[in-house]
Amino acid sequence: MGEQIFINQMTTEELKQKLRDNLAAVEASEKGEPWEIEYDGKWRLATAGTNVIDVLKYYYCRPCAKPGPKYWSEPEHVLLNCWMRRKDSPRYSYLVTEIGPVGVMVGRAVRPWTDLYEYEYSTDRINWKPCTVPAPTKPKPHNPGRLTPEQYGASEGYRLLDEDEILPANKRYDSVMELEGSSDIKTGWTHWSIGNSPSWTYRTKLSREELAQKRRDGV
Repeated sequence: MGEQIFINQMTTEELKQKLRDNLAAVEASEKGEPWEIEYDGKWRLATAGTNVIDVLKYYYCRPCAKPGPKYWSEPEHVLLNCWMRRKDSPRYSYLVTEIGPVGVMVGRAVRPWTDLYEYEYSTDRINWKPCTVPAPTKPKPHNPGRLTPEQYGASEGYRLLDEDEILPANKRYDSVMELEGSSDIKTGWTHWSIGNSPSWTYRTKLSREELAQKRRDGV
């Protein structure tokens, strides 16, 4: 299907993209819209009153991303072995053969990330989709007891464990004292349960990251 190659060195196309971003930053500044400055390898929001013309003497700039569909903007967003075509020219499609820091190689030309709203992709050349990044799915709370926020203590800072935080039945961890379980809200909450029963309801004041860390550490 062709090997995708990551472009590691700055190319003429990359420079062109930087210049396009600079112009877009000037236009955003004139409209009063937020824009960013690339400083020390990181993008930083320009503070109010900053003169974009003065900044462009020393740094690259770009407008801040606007709300809406998030189009591919990083090499890892591009699916392996996919074809792309312009939405207004569906008759012609091309295999993506190279991926670089400024865009993808479609046919014989590099298409910058900023132009991908005009394209769609397919892995089978039958079903075509816009070149957008799927929105992350929000974890679903595990609530077999169908408890209300009042019943599990949301006002006190508690949250229900998410479904993907319930451990498989064959997994055993030391008890996490900040984790409480209940098989029946009428009997109250206990600390000894380790959170691997799908019929129980679990609550904690720990964030997902904090709970995962405690489980890894065996606290």
